[in-house]
Amino acid sequence: MNRMSIIIIVFLFIIGAAGIYMISSVEMITDGPKPVDTTTVNKTTPNPVEASTPPAKPKYPAGQIEDNMIEKVIPFPIVKPSYLPSGFAYKEREAFVHYYGDQASYKMTMYYESSDKFIYIEMTNEAPMDKGKQEEVDVNGIPGAFIKLGAPADTNNVVSFSFKEAYYEVHGTNVTKEELVKIARSLPVNAND
Repeated sequence: MNRMSIIIIVFLFIIGAAGIYMISSVEMITDGPKPVDTTTVNKTTPNPVEASTPPAKPKYPAGQIEDNMIEKVIPFPIVKPSYLPSGFAYKEREAFVHYYGDQASYKMTMYYESSDKFIYIEMTNEAPMDKGKQEEVDVNGIPGAFIKLGAPADTNNVVSFSFKEAYYEVHGTNVTKEELVKIARSLPVNAND
């Protein structure tokens, strides 16, 4: 069989398939859909309508989570420090949820401030991006990292660690490494938990 014969056969097959589709479409339009005999349907066979139904909507809509819903929506431990440097006070908190397909990404942030310093504690179930050179630190037996994000030193730093399938970061502006580590260690997390 030569190449031209193969092309003609494929072409005729495509035309034939299109014709069958058009005939069945006309039949459905003129006769309407055929009733289904439910007495012969195997009960273990999934309903084709149910099988094509999109997945259920997420439990909480994407975006900012209302403050009174945070503890109900966030799936990981929300931890608060028992230590803050002198002069710091709680300011506010916010939480967000975003969806990537079936996966939900949650982020909760608590803000603390003093006259010229700022601290925020971020909790998320999404692995943080690499922020550069890290120095190992211990957070209650949990391996963590101290990272200098700004120059000069102590301008913008972070202590980062993971605990129970969540990631925690203690950020500080004009806060020393020692103070950030002390704040991180005051969070109610422990390697033995």
